[in-house]
Amino acid sequence: MHPYKNASVEIGDMNQHDLGSMISREAKNRARHFDVMQKVEKRATGYCCHDIPPRCGGRCIIMKLGEALQQLKTLQSKLARLQDLRFDTFNYLENKDIEIPFDEVTSQIRDLVEEIRILKVKINKTNALTQVTVMGEQITLQELILRIGDLRSELSSLMVLKPKGPVWLGGQAVEYIPQRRQDEMADIISVLEQQKADLDKLLQSTNWGTDLMD
Repeated sequence: MHPYKNASVEIGDMNQHDLGSMISREAKNRARHFDVMQKVEKRATGYCCHDIPPRCGGRCIIMKLGEALQQLKTLQSKLARLQDLRFDTFNYLENKDIEIPFDEVTSQIRDLVEEIRILKVKINKTNALTQVTVMGEQITLQELILRIGDLRSELSSLMVLKPKGPVWLGGQAVEYIPQRRQDEMADIISVLEQQKADLDKLLQSTNWGTDLMD
């Protein structure tokens, strides 16, 4: 017997209560499936709204701090290209059409500047309110960034400290003596480089484990 025909006979033989129960179970299964798909879609898109599509129109996508920093670099590069384009096309040859309208590219630049500013505010807020532990001390992510910058600056200034050697003064050679031997300087630099590497690692892991604050 044809499966569809058999199924219709079985359904036809059901009483009203059985048919209602089957429809109810089917509705529950569909609702459960829809709920699962919502969760999968939310995890895939990163939307903070539960509705699919989100009520926010996708504007409140959850973003990690590290991702925001990458996006900031991308936007800044795009801004630089647009500014170069405006510079290169500002003047045009007489009897020739304007290649890129000034107002058009300027409007794009202004929109991009605003987008960058908004993103920077969110990044700065996240850096100021996020706490990390450095050698048992609780500091903000912003201070961690400053400490890394201080170490980078100190390393740069130490790298240029080399023995000066003899120089001629008043017709005779005078020897300059370094206050630290080169092997001692190498040890000092090595310690600071390790400290910087540890802080860099902490910064990167925190960036990719921290949600960008709105």
